[in-house]
Amino acid sequence: GESVIMTIDAKESASNVNTSTNGIGVDNQWISGSQALVFNYEGTIAQASFTIGATGGASTQSVSWVAYGLDSNGNIVSDSHTISVNVGEPFTISTALKNITSIELGAGDDNANYRVASTTIIDRVETQSVETSFTAAVVDADGDHASSSLAVTFTPHVDDLLRVGSNAHDTMGSTKPFVVNPTNVGA
Repeated sequence: GESVIMTIDAKESASNVNTSTNGIGVDNQWISGSQALVFNYEGTIAQASFTIGATGGASTQSVSWVAYGLDSNGNIVSDSHTISVNVGEPFTISTALKNITSIELGAGDDNANYRVASTTIIDRVETQSVETSFTAAVVDADGDHASSSLAVTFTPHVDDLLRVGSNAHDTMGSTKPFVVNPTNVGA
């Protein structure tokens, strides 16, 4: 399998990450004002969720987040929001980004004062195609036997892949691949 290594940094270079058994914050164990934590992922992830704790018995906190990821061309793109989060309840970074490389959590307003109590990530595991073959044997109703070797390729599902065409006119036994000529598309 694959492993994702997560590192946590303070956004401001003069600040430090402060950890305890209660959670993670910046400098004094809390995230407030312009402070932010940056969760960096070696490799990419598909999704992340966090749980926060707060000072003074607050039940909700305003959290701003920025998620950075890679588009299909390998360019870094971002998505950001400010949300109200229930203290002690997990919240998911709700973004359309599929290849997340880092997430920045900061104070959503001047009253925010929280720490990150936990985080969970969903790793993206993409494997190469698996090729195998097997022999299929059949017997029809009057006892005739036939067998053939079948080659099978299992290809992992790839999100956002547009498949054009149909196998409606394929000929039995044909090995010619179905090809779409881009100049004829939409004609």
